[in-house]
Amino acid sequence: MSLQSYNFYIDPSVINNIYNLMIDGNNDIFTEHGHHMLGSERGGHFCYTKDNTNNTVKITSLIQAGLMPGTTSLNSGDFPFTFHTHPIVINLDENIVDNYPNLISDEDLGGAIVDNFFCNFLDERNICDKTGNQNIGGINFFDIVAVPYGLFIYRPNPNYGHQNRTIEENDDECLRIFNQSSTLLPGYTVSKKNQYFNMTTQKAQLGIQRYIQLLQNNGFIVDFFPWEHANQNGIQFVNMLPINSYVDSDCMC
Repeated sequence: MSLQSYNFYIDPSVINNIYNLMIDGNNDIFTEHGHHMLGSERGGHFCYTKDNTNNTVKITSLIQAGLMPGTTSLNSGDFPFTFHTHPIVINLDENIVDNYPNLISDEDLGGAIVDNFFCNFLDERNICDKTGNQNIGGINFFDIVAVPYGLFIYRPNPNYGHQNRTIEENDDECLRIFNQSSTLLPGYTVSKKNQYFNMTTQKAQLGIQRYIQLLQNNGFIVDFFPWEHANQNGIQFVNMLPINSYVDSDCMC
């Protein structure tokens, strides 16, 4: 399989759409396990064009996945480039923030491994909603999570060896990473929830740096873009892709 580094570009209009979806998800009210909750995820996959001569990929639009009523979660499906949002989830009965909105959850990290093209964990997958269920490895190359601070592009490092471990071993490591990372970024009460968007403090900026370093030291490739930059300029980053792949013919839209 011939691989190359591709330069990705996502237009500001797509970034603004993701931001609006993240804000919109903060307004969902529902009951989960008997508790009244506020805030749920949005997500989906990207449409793109690929230039194999210049090694560029331009993400041109997004397609939302269906919501999962009665839960904060969402399944983006089996696609090469996916995204989801992190709202500030509030337990209305106890008046507490019920998640760590600026962190990538251990479920997110574990899912990025098991669905990754290079890790090749077999599962029943409906590739790009076109193939029907078949026992095949994942086709995801990266996921983007939109959090109050900005956008994380995260994917497993192909050289780290996730593919040589069981899913359970990877999940245990992802939980350890999350437990360690939960001490790095500030948490807030419901009355101060808007502080989750504030990246101007030294504590927040230092926490993001340490958080990215923690993820990189534990087998993940991570890019981060604050909203102020991303909404105005779009985002650019590099990712490895096969030059020619059935994924392109099945998944471009």
